[in-house]
Amino acid sequence: MINFRDLEQKKVFIHFARLLNDNLALSLANEEKEVTTKSEAEQLTQFYWKMVDEAVIVDRNHNSVEGVIGMQAIMEDLINIVGGYLERNGFEEQWDAEDE
Repeated sequence: MINFRDLEQKKVFIHFARLLNDNLALSLANEEKEVTTKSEAEQLTQFYWKMVDEAVIVDRNHNSVEGVIGMQAIMEDLINIVGGYLERNGFEEQWDAEDE
């Protein structure tokens, strides 16, 4: 299970999962599924970076997401949350591959 530290993080994650039409991310956030394959780990990693791109646009336009203004801090928290989740579940290689 992804361990969000607060409701704002979860709400932002779900907002972007819906925006990006990522059913895996949405299922993870709603505790309906766990990442169990390398392919899913790669998909979650790609979702995180797409979410960052969208968050940059939100900040650039001075908008909010689910009442949260300023996406940078939330994205910094979520990189640790998503990366930690994947590493705990044996998918460190897939998470790290996106950095290369």
